Amino acid sequence: MDLSLRYRQASGRQEALQKDTLERVDQWCTEYEERIRALGGIGFFLGGIGPDGHIGFNVRGSDLFSTTRLAPVNYETQAAAASDLGGIEVARRRLVITMD
Repeated sequence: MDLSLRYRQASGRQEALQKDTLERVDQWCTEYEERIRALGGIGFFLGGIGPDGHIGFNVRGSDLFSTTRLAPVNYETQAAAASDLGGIEVARRRLVITMD
């Protein structure tokens, strides 16, 4: 999915479908953070540490104040996840939901 659809108009039926899906995922992420805040925050988080030191898909270069979102991952993370996802070609096309 082309994440630039967050900021531009869709050109065609396929992109319109992707844009709608992206907007729905972004809305889910926003509501997820709102639910966490309403419950008083996260007291304990158990997540994985990636090959480049990221925690829970919060990949290197993420903004310190970024929010839960759909995001691409870097090559190191793609390579580490490749065996679980069916190979590097599959992993390269995947996006993840990450929370900071």
